[in-house]
Amino acid sequence: MPKIAVIGDVHSFWTDFDIQYFNNSDYEYLLFTGDLPRFFGGISDAKKLARLSKPVFVIPGNHDGSNLKQFMAELKNKPMLSHLFGRGQDKMMKSYDDALGMATLSGYSTHPLPEFGPDVSLIAARPHSMGGDRLYFQSYLKRQFQVSTIEESIMRLKKIVDESAQNIIFLAHNGPRGLGDKASDIWGCDFNTAYGDFGDEDLRVAVEYAKGQGKRVLAVIAGHMHQRLKKTKQRRQWFIFKNGISYINAAHVPRIFNHNEKKWHHHISLQFEKEQLQVSEVLVTPQGEVRTQIMERSELDYST
Repeated sequence: MPKIAVIGDVHSFWTDFDIQYFNNSDYEYLLFTGDLPRFFGGISDAKKLARLSKPVFVIPGNHDGSNLKQFMAELKNKPMLSHLFGRGQDKMMKSYDDALGMATLSGYSTHPLPEFGPDVSLIAARPHSMGGDRLYFQSYLKRQFQVSTIEESIMRLKKIVDESAQNIIFLAHNGPRGLGDKASDIWGCDFNTAYGDFGDEDLRVAVEYAKGQGKRVLAVIAGHMHQRLKKTKQRRQWFIFKNGISYINAAHVPRIFNHNEKKWHHHISLQFEKEQLQVSEVLVTPQGEVRTQIMERSELDYST
């Protein structure tokens, strides 16, 4: 049964044990939702992933390849300042890509997954998303991808859907709009409840477009909105099975944590068998302990 490991926002929580564990695992692919560094940049963190022997796909988040001044300009919606402070982002992302080695830096791209058959594609959505209704890092996206508006991003994603196989897995940094506007919802805003649903509109449209074209969306995988809520410290809803699609927010931050005097490492497992998808949360320790919670195993209903 083919398996995929999903590693949520890393934020520098990555060790030699993770390298050993995943290299020795039975996962066919490793998907990273971005934000490799704890703060900004990410080259040293990318170098750590280069030691993985499995096929790896990384979509960059808002921390990857950016810097503090650029980030603050984006938060305050100052595009001219963001352009000024972000002039080195192209060079930084080139170094980031080089540091990843054989791992694939993805974004606005489609990739075949032959382990699952000839009709399965991974679609990497808009890179460097920060959520909400704005196109962040606009200057960089325009230079690298000829995308300067949400509408242009939608058109770019639709074209990628058209070029992809019949069965699709979406990988994004931030998830799609339309799955709830409460702080505890899967991509609801927890730092300012006035923002409500903080999902990406272009990703929502791309998923709906794929379904409208008769394609099967198996899963939509993202992170960005950390599972631990900022104000209440409770855990947000991180998994939804809706209309035959598994929506997964893998951003368990920190992904390495202490509990009962043991250090646990977090990831999500996707296992495919015929027309079934099993989503599991997996916790492992360097001492060999494993805890697995199966979230869903149901036949995919593509008629809805």
